Amino acid sequence: MIVPGNKYILAVLNSHLGDWYIRQLGVTRNGGYFEYKPMFVEQLPIPKIPEKEQAVFIDIVDKILMAKESGEDTSIL
Repeated sequence: MIVPGNKYILAVLNSHLGDWYIRQLGVTRNGGYFEYKPMFVEQLPIPKIPEKEQAVFIDIVDKILMAKESGEDTSIL
């Protein structure tokens, strides 16, 4: 669990760059899957930015969540 949970942090953790960074720290397990252990995730440097600047990321997360509910493709977002 990540506290405080907010959509800005969600956006960073689910980004391609965030995924790449965590994979550089972690290990691939048998079967080819990657385990997101807290010791790797907590090393991800998430920049602290003002709430006003977080709004762009939060807007994209909201669009993705709404599109997912509708079964739409969200890969462009």
